[in-house]
Amino acid sequence: MSYEESRHAAQMGRLAIATSEFILRWKARTTSKRRVLFLFPGGMASALIRARKAYDDTGPPLQTFKYSKVWADIGAFFGDALDLKMTGTGNVWREVDNHIIIADGAIELACITPYDDFIDWCDLNDIDWFIFGFDWRLPVADVATLFLGSFLGVFRQTVMQSVHADPLANYFIVGHSLGGMVVNEIARRPFVPAKAAHAITVGTPYYGYSGQIHRWFERDSYFLLMPTMAVIRTATSFPGTYELPFLDLETYNKYNHLLGDAFDFPLANYPGVDADEAALNVDPYVADATRQPDNTGFDKASLAKGLTTMQRLTTPFPAGAPPVTAIRGITTDKDDVPRVRTDSAIAWARLTIPFNPSAGTTITTTTRVPGDGTQPAWTARLLGIDTIDVCGFNVKHMAMMEHPKVQAILANLLSGSVAIENRPLPDLRNHDVATRRETEAFIAAIRRHKVADGSDEDSADVYDRAAVRRQIESTPLDQLRRHARRIFADLNKSNAARIYDDDDEDLTDDHRPVG
Repeated sequence: MSYEESRHAAQMGRLAIATSEFILRWKARTTSKRRVLFLFPGGMASALIRARKAYDDTGPPLQTFKYSKVWADIGAFFGDALDLKMTGTGNVWREVDNHIIIADGAIELACITPYDDFIDWCDLNDIDWFIFGFDWRLPVADVATLFLGSFLGVFRQTVMQSVHADPLANYFIVGHSLGGMVVNEIARRPFVPAKAAHAITVGTPYYGYSGQIHRWFERDSYFLLMPTMAVIRTATSFPGTYELPFLDLETYNKYNHLLGDAFDFPLANYPGVDADEAALNVDPYVADATRQPDNTGFDKASLAKGLTTMQRLTTPFPAGAPPVTAIRGITTDKDDVPRVRTDSAIAWARLTIPFNPSAGTTITTTTRVPGDGTQPAWTARLLGIDTIDVCGFNVKHMAMMEHPKVQAILANLLSGSVAIENRPLPDLRNHDVATRRETEAFIAAIRRHKVADGSDEDSADVYDRAAVRRQIESTPLDQLRRHARRIFADLNKSNAARIYDDDDEDLTDDHRPVG
Protein backbone atom coordinates (compact mmCIF):
# COMPACT_ATOMS: atom_id res chain seq x y z
CA MET A 1 0.00 0.00 0.00
CA SER A 2 1.54 3.32 -1.11
CA TYR A 3 1.71 6.52 0.92
CA GLU A 4 -1.34 7.84 -0.87
CA GLU A 5 -3.26 4.59 -0.39
CA SER A 6 -2.37 4.49 3.31
CA ARG A 7 -3.53 8.09 3.73
CA HIS A 8 -6.78 7.32 1.87
CA ALA A 9 -7.43 4.26 4.04
CA ALA A 10 -6.82 6.29 7.20
CA GLN A 11 -9.17 9.03 5.99
CA MET A 12 -11.90 6.52 5.18
CA GLY A 13 -11.41 5.03 8.63
CA ARG A 14 -12.07 8.40 10.25
CA LEU A 15 -15.13 8.92 8.07
CA ALA A 16 -16.37 5.48 9.14
CA ILE A 17 -16.25 6.63 12.77
CA ALA A 18 -18.22 9.76 11.84
CA THR A 19 -20.74 7.56 9.99
CA SER A 20 -21.25 5.43 13.10
CA GLU A 21 -21.94 8.58 15.10
CA PHE A 22 -24.40 9.68 12.39
CA ILE A 23 -26.25 6.38 12.70
CA LEU A 24 -26.55 6.80 16.47
CA ARG A 25 -28.07 10.26 15.98
CA TRP A 26 -30.44 8.90 13.32
CA LYS A 27 -31.70 6.18 15.65
CA ALA A 28 -32.19 8.65 18.48
CA ARG A 29 -34.39 10.88 16.35
CA THR A 30 -37.98 10.11 15.37
CA THR A 31 -39.35 12.10 12.47
CA SER A 32 -41.66 11.47 9.55
CA LYS A 33 -39.48 13.48 7.18
CA ARG A 34 -35.78 12.74 6.89
CA ARG A 35 -33.43 15.39 5.59
CA VAL A 36 -29.70 14.69 5.50
CA LEU A 37 -27.37 17.67 5.41
CA PHE A 38 -23.66 17.37 4.66
CA LEU A 39 -21.80 20.46 5.85
CA PHE A 40 -18.38 21.24 4.38
CA PRO A 41 -16.57 23.60 6.80
CA GLY A 42 -14.78 26.76 5.79
CA GLY A 43 -11.10 27.13 5.00
CA MET A 44 -8.90 26.05 7.94
CA ALA A 45 -12.10 25.18 9.84
CA SER A 46 -11.62 21.41 9.49
CA ALA A 47 -9.49 19.69 12.11
CA LEU A 48 -6.37 17.91 10.87
CA ILE A 49 -4.67 15.05 12.69
CA ARG A 50 -1.11 13.79 12.13
CA ALA A 51 0.39 10.32 12.32
CA ARG A 52 2.73 9.98 15.29
CA LYS A 53 5.25 8.03 13.23
CA ALA A 54 6.54 8.59 9.71
CA TYR A 55 5.47 6.43 6.81
CA ASP A 56 8.29 4.14 5.71
CA ASP A 57 8.58 3.96 1.92
CA THR A 58 10.64 0.80 2.27
CA GLY A 59 8.32 -0.77 4.82
CA PRO A 60 5.36 -3.17 4.55
CA PRO A 61 2.51 -2.38 2.13
CA LEU A 62 -0.01 -1.80 4.93
CA GLN A 63 1.01 0.82 7.47
CA THR A 64 -1.35 2.10 10.13
CA PHE A 65 -0.68 4.75 12.73
CA LYS A 66 -1.97 6.47 15.81
CA TYR A 67 -2.83 10.12 15.27
CA SER A 68 -2.60 13.38 17.22
CA LYS A 69 -4.21 16.73 16.53
CA VAL A 70 -2.00 19.08 14.54
CA TRP A 71 -4.62 21.66 13.50
CA ALA A 72 -5.48 23.26 15.64
CA ASP A 73 -4.52 23.45 19.26
CA ILE A 74 -2.32 25.94 21.05
CA GLY A 75 0.75 24.08 19.77
CA ALA A 76 -0.15 25.15 16.24
CA PHE A 77 0.74 28.72 17.14
CA PHE A 78 4.28 28.06 18.36
CA GLY A 79 5.56 25.47 15.93
CA ASP A 80 3.21 22.59 15.18
CA ALA A 81 1.61 24.38 12.23
CA LEU A 82 4.89 23.97 10.35
CA ASP A 83 4.23 20.21 10.36
CA LEU A 84 1.47 20.88 7.81
CA LYS A 85 4.01 21.62 5.09
CA MET A 86 3.58 19.60 1.90
CA THR A 87 5.69 18.56 -1.05
CA GLY A 88 4.81 17.03 -4.37
CA THR A 89 4.62 17.16 -8.11
CA GLY A 90 1.68 16.77 -10.44
CA ASN A 91 -1.34 15.44 -8.56
CA VAL A 92 0.63 13.54 -5.89
CA TRP A 93 1.16 15.39 -2.62
CA ARG A 94 2.42 14.30 0.75
CA GLU A 95 3.73 15.78 3.97
CA VAL A 96 7.40 16.78 3.86
CA ASP A 97 8.30 14.60 6.84
CA ASN A 98 6.15 11.61 5.73
CA HIS A 99 3.84 11.90 8.74
CA ILE A 100 0.42 11.33 7.13
CA ILE A 101 -2.18 14.02 7.86
CA ILE A 102 -5.94 13.52 7.48
CA ALA A 103 -9.08 15.48 8.32
CA ASP A 104 -11.22 14.80 11.38
CA GLY A 105 -14.43 16.84 11.46
CA ALA A 106 -14.60 20.52 12.38
CA ILE A 107 -11.79 22.41 14.04
CA GLU A 108 -12.07 22.46 17.83
CA LEU A 109 -10.44 24.73 20.37
CA ALA A 110 -11.25 24.78 24.10
CA CYS A 111 -13.92 22.11 23.45
CA ILE A 112 -15.93 24.29 21.05
CA THR A 113 -16.21 24.47 17.24
CA PRO A 114 -17.37 27.29 14.94
CA TYR A 115 -20.46 25.21 14.15
CA ASP A 116 -21.80 24.23 17.58
CA ASP A 117 -24.87 26.43 17.40
CA PHE A 118 -25.57 25.34 13.83
CA ILE A 119 -25.45 21.70 14.91
CA ASP A 120 -27.83 22.46 17.79
CA TRP A 121 -30.19 24.15 15.32
CA CYS A 122 -30.10 21.07 13.07
CA ASP A 123 -30.92 18.83 16.03
CA LEU A 124 -33.76 21.08 17.10
CA ASN A 125 -35.25 20.95 13.59
CA ASP A 126 -34.86 17.20 12.99
CA ILE A 127 -32.14 17.59 10.36
CA ASP A 128 -29.76 14.65 10.15
CA TRP A 129 -26.39 16.38 9.88
CA PHE A 130 -22.92 15.20 8.95
CA ILE A 131 -19.84 17.43 9.22
CA PHE A 132 -17.60 16.42 6.32
CA GLY A 133 -14.25 17.72 7.50
CA PHE A 134 -11.71 17.87 4.70
CA ASP A 135 -8.04 18.61 4.17
CA TRP A 136 -8.23 22.27 3.21
CA ARG A 137 -4.61 22.22 2.01
CA LEU A 138 -5.60 20.14 -1.03
CA PRO A 139 -7.35 21.15 -4.28
CA VAL A 140 -11.15 21.12 -4.09
CA ALA A 141 -11.23 18.50 -6.87
CA ASP A 142 -9.45 16.05 -4.55
CA VAL A 143 -12.04 16.62 -1.83
CA ALA A 144 -14.93 16.19 -4.30
CA THR A 145 -13.41 12.93 -5.54
CA LEU A 146 -13.11 11.65 -1.98
CA PHE A 147 -16.73 12.57 -1.21
CA LEU A 148 -18.37 11.29 -4.40
CA GLY A 149 -15.97 8.57 -5.48
CA SER A 150 -15.08 6.94 -2.17
CA PHE A 151 -17.27 8.08 0.70
CA LEU A 152 -20.85 8.53 -0.44
CA GLY A 153 -21.53 4.99 -1.63
CA VAL A 154 -19.94 3.44 1.46
CA PHE A 155 -21.89 5.85 3.68
CA ARG A 156 -25.15 4.92 2.00
CA GLN A 157 -24.56 1.19 2.30
CA THR A 158 -23.43 1.40 5.93
CA VAL A 159 -26.39 3.51 7.03
CA MET A 160 -28.94 1.42 5.12
CA GLN A 161 -27.67 -1.78 6.73
CA SER A 162 -28.18 -0.27 10.16
CA VAL A 163 -31.38 1.79 9.89
CA HIS A 164 -33.04 0.15 6.84
CA ALA A 165 -33.63 3.49 5.17
CA ASP A 166 -31.84 5.31 2.38
CA PRO A 167 -29.99 8.36 3.82
CA LEU A 168 -29.55 9.72 0.29
CA ALA A 169 -33.25 9.72 -0.55
CA ASN A 170 -33.37 13.43 0.39
CA TYR A 171 -29.96 14.93 1.03
CA PHE A 172 -28.37 18.35 0.71
CA ILE A 173 -24.79 19.59 0.40
CA VAL A 174 -23.98 22.85 2.14
CA GLY A 175 -20.59 24.54 2.04
CA HIS A 176 -19.42 27.40 4.21
CA SER A 177 -16.70 29.66 2.78
CA LEU A 178 -14.05 27.40 1.15
CA GLY A 179 -16.42 24.48 1.77
CA GLY A 180 -18.72 26.16 -0.74
CA MET A 181 -16.05 25.78 -3.41
CA VAL A 182 -16.03 22.07 -2.65
CA VAL A 183 -19.82 22.10 -3.10
CA ASN A 184 -19.33 24.06 -6.34
CA GLU A 185 -17.00 21.30 -7.59
CA ILE A 186 -19.27 18.47 -6.43
CA ALA A 187 -22.33 19.98 -8.11
CA ARG A 188 -20.52 19.81 -11.47
CA ARG A 189 -19.83 16.06 -11.20
CA PRO A 190 -22.02 13.05 -12.04
CA PHE A 191 -23.76 12.09 -8.81
CA VAL A 192 -23.16 8.47 -7.88
CA PRO A 193 -25.02 6.82 -6.25
CA ALA A 194 -27.68 9.54 -5.79
CA LYS A 195 -28.17 13.18 -6.70
CA ALA A 196 -28.34 15.88 -4.06
CA ALA A 197 -31.65 17.68 -3.75
CA HIS A 198 -29.93 21.08 -3.49
CA ALA A 199 -26.41 22.54 -3.34
CA ILE A 200 -26.02 25.58 -1.09
CA THR A 201 -23.02 27.83 -0.48
CA VAL A 202 -22.63 30.34 2.33
CA GLY A 203 -20.08 33.16 2.15
CA THR A 204 -18.15 31.40 -0.62
CA PRO A 205 -15.43 33.17 -2.65
CA TYR A 206 -16.48 32.08 -6.15
CA TYR A 207 -14.18 34.69 -7.71
CA GLY A 208 -11.49 34.49 -5.04
CA TYR A 209 -10.34 37.23 -2.68
CA SER A 210 -7.28 39.27 -1.85
CA GLY A 211 -6.79 37.77 1.61
CA GLN A 212 -4.98 34.75 0.21
CA ILE A 213 -2.28 36.95 -1.35
CA HIS A 214 -1.59 38.61 1.99
CA ARG A 215 -1.30 35.19 3.59
CA TRP A 216 1.37 34.07 1.14
CA PHE A 217 3.76 36.98 1.62
CA GLU A 218 3.16 38.60 5.01
CA ARG A 219 3.57 37.82 8.67
CA ASP A 220 0.43 36.45 10.31
CA SER A 221 -0.21 38.05 13.69
CA TYR A 222 -1.29 34.74 15.24
CA PHE A 223 1.98 33.02 14.33
CA LEU A 224 4.38 35.46 15.96
CA LEU A 225 6.12 32.60 17.78
CA MET A 226 7.43 31.15 14.52
CA PRO A 227 9.80 32.60 11.90
CA THR A 228 7.83 34.52 9.29
CA MET A 229 9.55 32.84 6.36
CA ALA A 230 8.85 29.39 7.81
CA VAL A 231 5.14 30.23 8.05
CA ILE A 232 5.12 31.61 4.49
CA ARG A 233 6.91 28.57 3.07
CA THR A 234 4.40 26.33 4.79
CA ALA A 235 1.43 28.30 3.42
CA THR A 236 2.79 28.33 -0.14
CA SER A 237 3.24 24.53 -0.03
CA PHE A 238 -0.54 23.92 0.04
CA PRO A 239 -1.68 23.25 -3.55
CA GLY A 240 -5.32 24.05 -2.78
CA THR A 241 -4.59 27.65 -1.84
CA TYR A 242 -3.64 28.46 -5.43
CA GLU A 243 -7.34 28.31 -6.32
CA LEU A 244 -8.19 31.20 -3.99
CA PRO A 245 -6.65 34.47 -5.27
CA PHE A 246 -9.02 36.95 -6.87
CA LEU A 247 -10.08 36.24 -10.45
CA ASP A 248 -7.63 36.44 -13.33
CA LEU A 249 -7.82 39.20 -15.92
CA GLU A 250 -9.19 36.91 -18.62
CA THR A 251 -12.14 35.94 -16.45
CA TYR A 252 -12.66 39.54 -15.35
CA ASN A 253 -12.68 40.81 -18.94
CA LYS A 254 -15.09 38.04 -19.90
CA TYR A 255 -17.61 38.77 -17.15
CA ASN A 256 -16.97 42.32 -15.95
CA HIS A 257 -19.96 43.68 -17.86
CA LEU A 258 -22.06 41.36 -15.69
CA LEU A 259 -20.08 41.60 -12.45
CA GLY A 260 -20.34 45.36 -12.67
CA ASP A 261 -23.89 45.75 -13.92
CA ALA A 262 -27.11 46.52 -12.05
CA PHE A 263 -26.58 43.77 -9.47
CA ASP A 264 -26.29 44.97 -5.91
CA PHE A 265 -22.70 45.39 -4.70
CA PRO A 266 -20.95 45.13 -8.09
CA LEU A 267 -17.25 44.68 -8.73
CA ALA A 268 -16.47 48.14 -10.06
CA ASN A 269 -12.81 47.67 -11.06
CA TYR A 270 -10.24 44.92 -11.29
CA PRO A 271 -9.17 44.14 -7.70
CA GLY A 272 -5.38 44.18 -8.21
CA VAL A 273 -3.13 47.01 -9.37
CA ASP A 274 0.56 47.78 -9.29
CA ALA A 275 1.59 49.82 -6.26
CA ASP A 276 3.59 52.27 -8.39
CA GLU A 277 1.48 52.32 -11.56
CA ALA A 278 -2.15 52.46 -10.56
CA ALA A 279 -3.27 52.00 -14.16
CA LEU A 280 -1.43 48.66 -14.39
CA ASN A 281 -3.63 45.71 -13.45
CA VAL A 282 -1.81 42.87 -11.70
CA ASP A 283 -3.13 39.36 -12.36
CA PRO A 284 -2.29 37.04 -9.42
CA TYR A 285 -2.25 34.06 -11.79
CA VAL A 286 0.62 35.45 -13.86
CA ALA A 287 3.84 34.09 -12.39
CA ASP A 288 6.30 36.89 -11.68
CA ALA A 289 9.36 36.39 -9.49
CA THR A 290 9.30 40.06 -8.50
CA ARG A 291 5.85 39.57 -6.93
CA GLN A 292 5.96 35.86 -6.04
CA PRO A 293 9.59 35.34 -5.01
CA ASP A 294 11.22 31.94 -5.43
CA ASN A 295 12.67 31.98 -1.91
CA THR A 296 9.13 31.85 -0.46
CA GLY A 297 8.53 28.38 -1.91
CA PHE A 298 5.87 29.75 -4.26
CA ASP A 299 4.82 26.96 -6.64
CA LYS A 300 4.22 28.18 -10.18
CA ALA A 301 2.94 24.76 -11.32
CA SER A 302 0.23 24.85 -8.64
CA LEU A 303 -0.59 28.43 -9.68
CA ALA A 304 -1.23 27.28 -13.26
CA LYS A 305 -3.48 24.48 -12.03
CA GLY A 306 -5.26 26.88 -9.69
CA LEU A 307 -6.06 29.13 -12.65
CA THR A 308 -7.55 26.21 -14.59
CA THR A 309 -9.70 25.28 -11.59
CA MET A 310 -10.85 28.84 -10.92
CA GLN A 311 -11.86 29.36 -14.55
CA ARG A 312 -13.72 26.05 -14.67
CA LEU A 313 -15.58 26.70 -11.42
CA THR A 314 -16.90 30.06 -12.66
CA THR A 315 -18.57 28.60 -15.78
CA PRO A 316 -22.30 27.72 -15.86
CA PHE A 317 -23.30 24.48 -14.20
CA PRO A 318 -23.86 21.53 -16.54
CA ALA A 319 -27.30 20.16 -17.38
CA GLY A 320 -28.43 17.73 -14.73
CA ALA A 321 -26.72 19.54 -11.85
CA PRO A 322 -28.79 20.03 -8.69
CA PRO A 323 -30.23 23.48 -7.97
CA VAL A 324 -27.50 25.75 -6.59
CA THR A 325 -28.12 28.69 -4.28
CA ALA A 326 -25.55 31.14 -2.90
CA ILE A 327 -26.10 32.86 0.44
CA ARG A 328 -23.90 35.86 1.08
CA GLY A 329 -23.50 38.12 4.08
CA ILE A 330 -23.66 41.93 4.13
CA THR A 331 -22.60 43.58 7.36
CA THR A 332 -24.59 46.75 8.06
CA ASP A 333 -24.54 49.48 10.62
CA LYS A 334 -27.27 49.66 13.22
CA ASP A 335 -29.49 51.49 10.73
CA ASP A 336 -29.15 48.58 8.23
CA VAL A 337 -26.91 50.58 5.88
CA PRO A 338 -24.23 48.30 4.31
CA ARG A 339 -20.83 48.94 5.82
CA VAL A 340 -17.92 49.49 3.46
CA ARG A 341 -15.40 47.56 5.57
CA THR A 342 -14.51 44.35 3.71
CA ASP A 343 -11.15 44.23 1.94
CA SER A 344 -11.58 44.08 -1.83
CA ALA A 345 -8.77 45.49 -4.00
CA ILE A 346 -5.03 45.66 -3.37
CA ALA A 347 -1.95 47.50 -4.60
CA TRP A 348 0.86 44.99 -5.08
CA ALA A 349 4.45 46.23 -5.17
CA ARG A 350 7.33 44.58 -6.89
CA LEU A 351 9.68 43.11 -4.30
CA THR A 352 13.33 43.42 -3.54
CA ILE A 353 15.00 40.09 -4.33
CA PRO A 354 15.87 38.12 -2.27
CA PHE A 355 12.61 38.75 -0.52
CA ASN A 356 12.66 39.54 3.20
CA PRO A 357 9.12 39.55 4.67
CA SER A 358 10.39 41.18 7.87
CA ALA A 359 11.26 44.33 5.92
CA GLY A 360 7.60 45.32 5.78
CA THR A 361 4.46 44.85 3.78
CA THR A 362 4.42 45.10 0.00
CA ILE A 363 0.66 44.60 -0.40
CA THR A 364 -1.78 47.27 0.68
CA THR A 365 -5.55 47.42 0.58
CA THR A 366 -6.83 50.11 -1.77
CA THR A 367 -10.57 49.46 -1.72
CA ARG A 368 -13.05 48.22 0.84
CA VAL A 369 -16.60 47.27 -0.11
CA PRO A 370 -19.74 45.78 1.42
CA GLY A 371 -19.36 42.15 2.49
CA ASP A 372 -19.23 39.90 5.52
CA GLY A 373 -15.96 41.25 6.88
CA THR A 374 -13.92 38.61 5.08
CA GLN A 375 -15.50 37.94 1.68
CA PRO A 376 -16.57 40.89 -0.47
CA ALA A 377 -20.19 40.68 -1.60
CA TRP A 378 -19.13 40.61 -5.26
CA THR A 379 -17.28 37.31 -4.86
CA ALA A 380 -19.87 35.44 -2.76
CA ARG A 381 -22.30 34.94 -5.63
CA LEU A 382 -21.83 33.22 -8.98
CA LEU A 383 -23.32 34.59 -12.17
CA GLY A 384 -26.32 32.56 -13.28
CA ILE A 385 -27.41 31.09 -9.94
CA ASP A 386 -29.83 32.25 -7.27
CA THR A 387 -28.30 34.50 -4.64
CA ILE A 388 -29.86 35.42 -1.30
CA ASP A 389 -28.47 38.29 0.77
CA VAL A 390 -28.32 38.17 4.54
CA CYS A 391 -27.94 41.68 5.90
CA GLY A 392 -27.53 42.77 9.48
CA PHE A 393 -25.33 44.47 12.05
CA ASN A 394 -24.03 41.16 13.38
CA VAL A 395 -23.37 39.38 10.09
CA LYS A 396 -19.82 38.03 10.30
CA HIS A 397 -18.13 35.57 7.98
CA MET A 398 -17.18 32.77 10.35
CA ALA A 399 -20.48 33.02 12.24
CA MET A 400 -22.69 32.84 9.14
CA MET A 401 -23.89 29.27 9.80
CA GLU A 402 -25.06 30.37 13.24
CA HIS A 403 -27.04 33.35 12.01
CA PRO A 404 -30.83 32.99 12.43
CA LYS A 405 -31.46 34.51 8.99
CA VAL A 406 -29.16 31.98 7.33
CA GLN A 407 -30.87 29.18 9.21
CA ALA A 408 -34.29 30.43 8.13
CA ILE A 409 -33.14 30.41 4.50
CA LEU A 410 -31.77 26.90 4.89
CA ALA A 411 -35.04 25.75 6.45
CA ASN A 412 -36.91 27.00 3.39
CA LEU A 413 -34.47 25.41 0.92
CA LEU A 414 -34.56 22.09 2.78
CA SER A 415 -38.33 21.97 3.19
CA GLY A 416 -39.48 20.29 -0.02
CA SER A 417 -43.00 18.89 0.22
CA VAL A 418 -42.98 19.01 4.03
CA ALA A 419 -42.01 22.38 5.43
CA ILE A 420 -39.52 22.73 8.24
CA GLU A 421 -41.08 24.66 11.08
CA ASN A 422 -37.69 26.33 11.68
CA ARG A 423 -37.55 26.31 15.43
CA PRO A 424 -34.84 28.80 16.44
CA LEU A 425 -32.50 28.06 19.29
CA PRO A 426 -34.30 28.82 22.54
CA ASP A 427 -31.88 31.51 23.66
CA LEU A 428 -29.40 33.94 22.22
CA ARG A 429 -26.30 32.42 23.69
CA ASN A 430 -23.87 34.97 25.01
CA HIS A 431 -20.73 33.77 23.27
CA ASP A 432 -18.27 36.36 24.43
CA VAL A 433 -15.33 36.98 22.11
CA ALA A 434 -11.89 38.15 23.17
CA THR A 435 -10.54 41.23 21.48
CA ARG A 436 -7.77 40.59 19.01
CA ARG A 437 -5.25 42.31 21.25
CA GLU A 438 -6.23 40.08 24.17
CA THR A 439 -5.74 36.92 22.11
CA GLU A 440 -2.45 38.05 20.63
CA ALA A 441 -1.25 38.92 24.15
CA PHE A 442 -2.32 35.46 25.38
CA ILE A 443 -0.34 33.76 22.62
CA ALA A 444 2.64 36.09 23.03
CA ALA A 445 2.76 35.32 26.77
CA ILE A 446 3.97 31.86 25.83
CA ARG A 447 7.21 33.48 24.67
CA ARG A 448 8.58 33.29 28.19
CA HIS A 449 8.60 29.50 27.88
CA LYS A 450 11.06 29.52 24.97
CA VAL A 451 14.10 27.36 25.66
CA ALA A 452 15.97 27.48 22.34
CA ASP A 453 16.01 29.38 19.04
CA GLY A 454 15.13 27.63 15.80
CA SER A 455 18.12 26.28 13.91
CA ASP A 456 17.34 28.22 10.73
CA GLU A 457 14.70 30.45 9.13
CA ASP A 458 12.48 27.44 8.41
CA SER A 459 12.55 26.09 11.96
CA ALA A 460 10.40 27.17 14.88
CA ASP A 461 11.83 28.09 18.23
CA VAL A 462 11.67 25.39 20.89
CA TYR A 463 9.28 25.81 23.79
CA ASP A 464 8.84 24.01 27.08
CA ARG A 465 5.65 22.17 26.19
CA ALA A 466 4.95 21.13 29.77
CA ALA A 467 5.16 24.75 30.93
CA VAL A 468 2.91 25.89 28.09
CA ARG A 469 0.37 23.22 28.99
CA ARG A 470 0.42 24.27 32.64
CA GLN A 471 -0.22 27.86 31.61
CA ILE A 472 -3.17 26.83 29.47
CA GLU A 473 -4.60 24.57 32.16
CA SER A 474 -4.41 27.40 34.67
CA THR A 475 -6.43 29.68 32.40
CA PRO A 476 -10.21 29.55 33.12
CA LEU A 477 -12.17 27.65 30.49
CA ASP A 478 -14.40 30.63 29.72
CA GLN A 479 -11.29 32.69 28.91
CA LEU A 480 -9.90 29.97 26.67
CA ARG A 481 -13.22 29.90 24.83
CA ARG A 482 -13.16 33.66 24.37
CA HIS A 483 -9.76 33.29 22.69
CA ALA A 484 -10.98 30.34 20.61
CA ARG A 485 -13.88 32.37 19.25
CA ARG A 486 -11.56 35.23 18.35
CA ILE A 487 -9.30 32.83 16.44
CA PHE A 488 -12.33 31.31 14.69
CA ALA A 489 -13.55 34.78 13.70
CA ASP A 490 -10.15 35.68 12.24
CA LEU A 491 -9.29 32.40 10.51
CA ASN A 492 -9.83 33.62 6.95
CA LYS A 493 -8.89 37.25 7.45
CA SER A 494 -5.54 38.60 6.37
CA ASN A 495 -3.42 40.29 8.99
CA ALA A 496 -4.11 43.59 7.22
CA ALA A 497 -7.86 43.11 7.65
CA ARG A 498 -7.43 42.21 11.32
CA ILE A 499 -5.42 45.35 12.01
CA TYR A 500 -8.06 47.46 10.28
CA ASP A 501 -10.74 45.87 12.46
CA ASP A 502 -8.89 46.40 15.74
CA ASP A 503 -10.84 49.52 16.69
CA ASP A 504 -14.11 48.35 15.13
CA GLU A 505 -17.09 49.31 17.24
CA ASP A 506 -18.56 45.79 17.17
CA LEU A 507 -15.30 43.98 17.95
CA THR A 508 -16.63 42.46 21.15
CA ASP A 509 -20.21 41.83 20.09
CA ASP A 510 -21.70 38.42 20.84
CA HIS A 511 -20.19 35.76 18.59
CA ARG A 512 -23.64 34.38 17.80
CA PRO A 513 -25.30 37.00 15.62
CA VAL A 514 -28.78 38.20 16.30
CA GLY A 515 -31.74 39.33 14.28
